Amino acid sequence: MPEMFRIKAVTRDLITGCGGFERAGEIAGYSTSTMHRYASASHSDVIPLQALLLLERDFGQPVLTELLCKLQADALGETPTAGFTLAYVDMNHRLAELQAEVALALSDGKITPREKAAIEERAASVATSLDRLRDSNAKGADA
Repeated sequence: MPEMFRIKAVTRDLITGCGGFERAGEIAGYSTSTMHRYASASHSDVIPLQALLLLERDFGQPVLTELLCKLQADALGETPTAGFTLAYVDMNHRLAELQAEVALALSDGKITPREKAAIEERAASVATSLDRLRDSNAKGADA
């Protein structure tokens, strides 16, 4: 399955971009050896979504999310326009940031005023990116 090799390669690049296996493991909450498995083409383990989102957030670019979006579009026989694809990736990335923010806030069982403000900021960002996605979708081709 050539897609898996591409996913593994981008996972390796993402881990490297986050400072290597040890640091990526600290960010994602996994051991260094587990991060090696996620990056290794000889292992079938794929990086979990939550770990992926945390690493992309640290890296500052949704590199694996972009690849997954493209692979899925290809598999479905669809080729969204670049504007739509970028809007979709951006919306998913911002949604992932919101999910990570909420998960962090809930981790101790209570949400502080500062955490509420951070969640609201992320939610507003999701709403803005969703509006851009809808606009791009309405424009259709060449969006």
